[in-house]
Amino acid sequence: MESSQKAITACVIIIGNEILSGRTAEANLRYLGRRLGELGVHLHEARVIPDTEDAIVTAVNQCRTIFDYVFTTGGIGPTHDDITSQSVAKAFGVPIKRNPDAVARLRAYYGAQHLNEARLKMANVPEGAHLINNPVSGAPGFEIGNVWVLAGVPSIMRVMFEGVTYRLTGGPPSYRARCPRICPKGRLRVVLR
Repeated sequence: MESSQKAITACVIIIGNEILSGRTAEANLRYLGRRLGELGVHLHEARVIPDTEDAIVTAVNQCRTIFDYVFTTGGIGPTHDDITSQSVAKAFGVPIKRNPDAVARLRAYYGAQHLNEARLKMANVPEGAHLINNPVSGAPGFEIGNVWVLAGVPSIMRVMFEGVTYRLTGGPPSYRARCPRICPKGRLRVVLR
């Protein structure tokens, strides 16, 4: 990278009491760190915070002013402690609204007869946010400003993240990737490119 080029930076905010208590193993940071590096985005910080409004609002507001991209994982499901959406709305000073496109996505996934109020909660997003597609479980994430709100379940988070990578602007990869090459006689060796 030339010295005149500014590095593109990111922060990951992992939201969840279950992570802090040790009941659930955190599996998203390694994936995001590797993929962001491949995209030329330098992951400079990761925070693990509880499912409390104050912690989420504070972390989002601090990180969005420091980093080019902020990715949150966790807290956008249908349970009582999933408060990320309304907390991010509060951080941006906008109301939370039931998004008609998100409702349609949930209806298509669950069917009208299984779309209860708990599931409809997952259609509540900050006003002005853009939805992030979720082909695994139907409930979308969202992007507002430079904050990308993703699911906490690793298989869902990965699909959601991969669906938005084309919108991320980075530099050259932030590390030299190792790649396998086939040697004579079929042996495998690892070389740096």
